[in-house]
Amino acid sequence: MKRRLGRFVLTLLTVGVFNSAVYSQSDSLSTEELDVFSMSLEDLLNVEISVASKKGLTQRESPGIVSVINEDEIVSSGALDLIDILRMVPGISFNSDVQGQVGISMRGNWGFEGKVLVMIDNLTLNENLYGTVLFGNHYDPSQIKRIEIIRGPGSSIYGGYAELGVIHIITKNGGDYKGFSGTTTFAMTEQSTTANNVSLGFGNKKNDLEWDVKAFLAKGSRSDQVWEDWWGGQADLLENSELNTVSVNAGMKYKDLSARVVYDDYQTTTMNMYDEVSAVATPIDARSVLSELKYELKLNEKLTITPSVNYYFYRPWATAKDPNAEYGSDNRFTLSATRAVGNLSVDWSPTKNLNFLVGSDYFTETSINQFVEEDEPYYYNGEDEISFNQVSGYAQMLWQTKIVNMVAGVKVIDHSAFGIASAPRFGLTKVVGNFHVKALFSEAFRSPSFENVNGSIDTNGIPAIIPEVTQVFEIELGYKIGKSSLFTVNLFDVTIKNPIVYYYDGELDYESYSNYLKAGSMGAEAEFRYKNKRVSAVLNYSYQVSNGKNEVASYQVPGVSDLALGVPKHMVKLNTTVGITKKLDFNLNGQFISERYAIPNVSYDEDDNELLNYEAMPAVFLLNTFINYKGLIVEGLNLGLGVKNMLNEEIVFIQPYANFMAPMPSNLTQFFVRLNYTIK
Repeated sequence: MKRRLGRFVLTLLTVGVFNSAVYSQSDSLSTEELDVFSMSLEDLLNVEISVASKKGLTQRESPGIVSVINEDEIVSSGALDLIDILRMVPGISFNSDVQGQVGISMRGNWGFEGKVLVMIDNLTLNENLYGTVLFGNHYDPSQIKRIEIIRGPGSSIYGGYAELGVIHIITKNGGDYKGFSGTTTFAMTEQSTTANNVSLGFGNKKNDLEWDVKAFLAKGSRSDQVWEDWWGGQADLLENSELNTVSVNAGMKYKDLSARVVYDDYQTTTMNMYDEVSAVATPIDARSVLSELKYELKLNEKLTITPSVNYYFYRPWATAKDPNAEYGSDNRFTLSATRAVGNLSVDWSPTKNLNFLVGSDYFTETSINQFVEEDEPYYYNGEDEISFNQVSGYAQMLWQTKIVNMVAGVKVIDHSAFGIASAPRFGLTKVVGNFHVKALFSEAFRSPSFENVNGSIDTNGIPAIIPEVTQVFEIELGYKIGKSSLFTVNLFDVTIKNPIVYYYDGELDYESYSNYLKAGSMGAEAEFRYKNKRVSAVLNYSYQVSNGKNEVASYQVPGVSDLALGVPKHMVKLNTTVGITKKLDFNLNGQFISERYAIPNVSYDEDDNELLNYEAMPAVFLLNTFINYKGLIVEGLNLGLGVKNMLNEEIVFIQPYANFMAPMPSNLTQFFVRLNYTIK
């Protein structure tokens, strides 16, 4: 580990020397040539974001521990997918789960099933059977304008899925396009093609009408390596880990009326449904349709009333008859779920320094079993269909005073199956010149989703599961050094009470969910950001430990009390871009991940009982580089060349709970080319 960390530090020093050498030549260039980024650090810090408050505030004022990744950073990094982008954020990592899927962890906590809310253009991506969002060649970086991230709870505004964090992907609208943009990306390793993607975007804004249409067609793969299960079986993932996407995102805005529809079809294949290597790859399909109709009624400068309606359709984790089924068993899985939501919010600012946000929403959701078996109802209610509904009210006050800015809010829900729950928040923030401080407390809840409930039935046929509740304390200090640098550091303490935990019994072919006493983490995150007209650099560090909070047996590592399974204690991340000329950018980005514990195999004692072998996976240093040339041959034509995992590290996704799946390998070194053409 020390050797790898030394290599990372050496790279940082090398980048620093290179940046200084390039910057020292700036006097010989004109001001126009020097300004290779669209926004300065000062501009970025003054952009109003709303992810943590629903009210536009700057990043330093926002009552949350917030990260914002803008279009400049996304384009210059050469990110192939959303995983590459989110890997730049402190505290975020990725782990594997059943059926070869990859999900998100935040601040050392497994957030895959409904604990981290992911939105695109204010629409919820988390499906409502399990609450999951699947990652890997799924969402297109070239369509993203910026991503706003809360590294902490957001349930007091957004409800249950925002328990550990919120990720809001904001895509380009008609005013951003004002024409057409097309991007094609081709990536390969020594053995295979890993991405062959095409993205198209159209849009315009004229007078009161604005519209956009975006399409993404992607064909890729998770890995070109061999996966080995716990018992030594092997599967070649070269042609058996496909990641294919078809998505369309269309929006329209006329004056204060807006509408948006997103269609997403994500198809994967896997050689491991749960544990052992399969005879052949199994196709899995996740399909969703998301929609919103919203009207902002601005009665005057102080008062806005916004009614909105949403309709969601999800059909995740769908499989046809399992081609690996034996002895007549049938592992088909085709459930669909819908959710209809009505919301009414009131935004009132009686004075310049005081704002109130109040509102209410109601949803009804239904899940339907689409592979009906005679005399075998799927749900615990004895039917092949089940419905829940929920009504909620929320209120928030933002009060800016000379001494301190205060936020106080609460969301109260009444769920048809689980009764009443609440999520309060309270925060103090203040910006004084170059210094800012935040002190925050938030409580979050998550009601069990359809399959959490259906997988928890006791011997009497009654759901034996309750909502989980999370409490988070956070403190952040920040200091802006001149006009080009910002340093921030924060401490956090996360406690999850009654966490909902998944378990699969391979011998009985049985899935179940249950509540445990407690889980959580505590730690620190620090970030240094530097930006001038030619150099953009972000360096961050995160430290996360369990510190006695983890009482979930399947999350624990025997003999290691401060680490949860699959979670690194230390992460260091770097993203730096140098404008060589007005047209040519050079980017180097990467991350150091300290050792993580996994269960790569099992052994047996003298009584033939299985023994789980917990092993420390070595620290890894993921390093990527990208060169982007703008205005190739004609204006608007950009060419990018990059190398991902240039040190050829063996990077694995680890299942963060002890449940049958050995670490899953990612791709080795990838070479990729990206061509973008924009017509305004």
